[in-house]
Amino acid sequence: MRIGVSITPARITGVVVAADGSHGSYSIETAEDDLADGLDLLLLRLLESAPEPFASGRDVSGIVFDVSDLLEPRSAAPTT
Repeated sequence: MRIGVSITPARITGVVVAADGSHGSYSIETAEDDLADGLDLLLLRLLESAPEPFASGRDVSGIVFDVSDLLEPRSAAPTT
């Protein structure tokens, strides 16, 4: 099973894909200062929505994060 996660300042979206191609997804709105809690909730919901028999999460072979929208420069904010 593979998990993909996209994180933006306002939303975290994830998809879980089983070896046979079946999949599940979940998306939540979140505040930029609450991304860690939002990510925890998203991963829990993804495992709950995972196709059987992968719902236990034991067979996760990879997790990919796309955080490119968080890295866009903002004139008023410091850049790390």
